[in-house]
Amino acid sequence: MRNRRSREKVQLVTGEVYHVISRTVGETVVFEQEDDFYRGAFSIYEFNNDNPVSIWEKRRARTALKSKIVRRQTLHIFEDRRDKLVEIWAFSFMPNHLHLMLKQLKDGGISKFMKKVNQAINVLISAVLVVVFPIVGLTLITSRTDALFGIRSFVVLTGSMEPTVETGSIIFTKSENSY
Repeated sequence: MRNRRSREKVQLVTGEVYHVISRTVGETVVFEQEDDFYRGAFSIYEFNNDNPVSIWEKRRARTALKSKIVRRQTLHIFEDRRDKLVEIWAFSFMPNHLHLMLKQLKDGGISKFMKKVNQAINVLISAVLVVVFPIVGLTLITSRTDALFGIRSFVVLTGSMEPTVETGSIIFTKSENSY
């Protein structure tokens, strides 16, 4: 890690507490919906060790455990046996950045932890872009012409289709020769 003013490499001291900020490029929003905040909290918990983490597998396992607990209506207490990199004292997720108060527990712990967190944010942004850009492109093209497989998009301007389709929704239609 480098000090911004002097550009000297700063050695983080194990046992000390640091305020760490991680920002997205530009104004890219990562934390917007309630699920994004839960995903963020879940991720910083799961990334806090040296082992590689498959978030999808962990989420499936955690969901299965929660459903068992709810069905049995029993209290499940588990012991956290992870070999943690940092102790998380506080965190705050903002739309395009996050703040963390971290106590380094191992040499290089904060650097390793933040590398995992930042990689996950990059994967999330990439996934959103891969999904969103094609949808926006398709919507723009089909709003002007039906040349793309006979598909046309429209914005619903009135409440005449409610409650099935809300005002402001985008709908896609496909022309057919016979109805």
